[in-house]
Amino acid sequence: MAREVTEQGEKVLSAIESKLGREPSREAMEAVHKLLKSRGFPELSEGNTTRYVFALPDEFVTGGGVVKLPRKEADFFGDSLVHLGVDQNIRSIYTAEYLSEDGLAPPTIGYSSKGSWVVFPIVHDLSEQYEEEFKQKADRIREREDVNCVTGGETSGTPDIDIRENWGVYQGEVVLRDVGSVAVREVDAPVLNLVADPHWEL
Repeated sequence: MAREVTEQGEKVLSAIESKLGREPSREAMEAVHKLLKSRGFPELSEGNTTRYVFALPDEFVTGGGVVKLPRKEADFFGDSLVHLGVDQNIRSIYTAEYLSEDGLAPPTIGYSSKGSWVVFPIVHDLSEQYEEEFKQKADRIREREDVNCVTGGETSGTPDIDIRENWGVYQGEVVLRDVGSVAVREVDAPVLNLVADPHWEL
């Protein structure tokens, strides 16, 4: 069964996009977070991350899914990076759409053209049986010339694509769950109804 955002899900996500836009304020990000929690959406994100992650049940996404939203992260990243969560959403969309064709990332189910939200299918944690496949696929991404690893290693010395928890299993395939850690080169990026990845301007 093809996964898609339902009519009820579209209403909720459209309201979120109207609230957040391309450059949401910290207040808007926090307001959306509180609203989803008050309505009983399970929050999956933990720790100091740049995005909130909430589970979406069947009535919002057929087969279930997760939505990633920009987080009020300025408290620990500084005001200059207040829109980092949106930027990572944008990068995640391009990367997922591109690498999913090669079985390296999960596909997107839906996304905002401004990057204010992106919906992914549920990706399950890796079990030990997938250990070697995860390492092989991390090497495949690292060896490609059409993508760049853009996050990780600053404090741990380990690139994000080499961290086991950033990978998972989707429909029996090992995929990169943290797709925001990889950027597709602008010349190779798919044509999408989406603003440009800010990483291309660096």
